Amino acid sequence: MEVDASSPSLELLKKIVKAHLIKIPFENISKLYYKQQGSNYIPNFSQYLDDIEKYNFGGTCYANNYYLYLLLEHLGYDIKLYRADMRNPDVHLISIVKINGSEFIVDEGYAAPFLEPLPRDLLENYAITSGKEKYILKPKNDDSTSHLEQYYMGELKH
Repeated sequence: MEVDASSPSLELLKKIVKAHLIKIPFENISKLYYKQQGSNYIPNFSQYLDDIEKYNFGGTCYANNYYLYLLLEHLGYDIKLYRADMRNPDVHLISIVKINGSEFIVDEGYAAPFLEPLPRDLLENYAITSGKEKYILKPKNDDSTSHLEQYYMGELKH
């Protein structure tokens, strides 16, 4: 899937997010490879691109979300990079993009079917179902944080 350059918009963001997720895999083999080489597991940009081409690497949230953030920032999106909690504080990385006053979560590093930006300005739960898994994004809390739940076969897992 190719994406033509144009002005930042939700439609273009959707195309970029989907193309990125399809072409650049979420994986952690590269982290093990870099560690074995004595390198930081977040490669520099040149190595990141080379390893995508040579080995079909991508990365975890740190590499995939960080380099997607840089691309979107370069394209003129109003975007911020955020640390996120999972089971432990600050162990995940996401971006939040603002378009026409609305916020969207972009997360290419959760190993989930987030093929589109996730809306943050919710009045009710936003659900994504994929096979036996279901992801539910809740409306923002009073402190303006978002909360995502992952269910497997109806049981809350994460």
